[in-house]
Amino acid sequence: MVEPRFEVRFLRGFGARNLTAVRFTRSAEAESAVDRLMVHAQERAHGMLRATLRGGLTEVAAWTGRPTNKRASRHAVASTPGWLSGHTLLDLPEHRLAGLRGVVEELIERMESEG
Repeated sequence: MVEPRFEVRFLRGFGARNLTAVRFTRSAEAESAVDRLMVHAQERAHGMLRATLRGGLTEVAAWTGRPTNKRASRHAVASTPGWLSGHTLLDLPEHRLAGLRGVVEELIERMESEG
């Protein structure tokens, strides 16, 4: 889940053979709407996912030049799968992380088709 925001590099044998250092390098600003929404969710990892996606969708829509209001974002997020409800990014089950990107892609696609 660190991919959209940071590039991760593992430095094996750093200092000693049995040590590994993890280096995070901040990526450039996300260029796609999907990556921007993923970064928005990542930066608010303690927030409830549906609320975070709703706020992020409004911000991403403004960034793309097709602003939307909170009501439209709320309507779009209401159609997301039920497994998002009641979870933060931090307590989301690991097997759901891969599905989160698909949900974000569908939200962006829906936003673009309605706008």
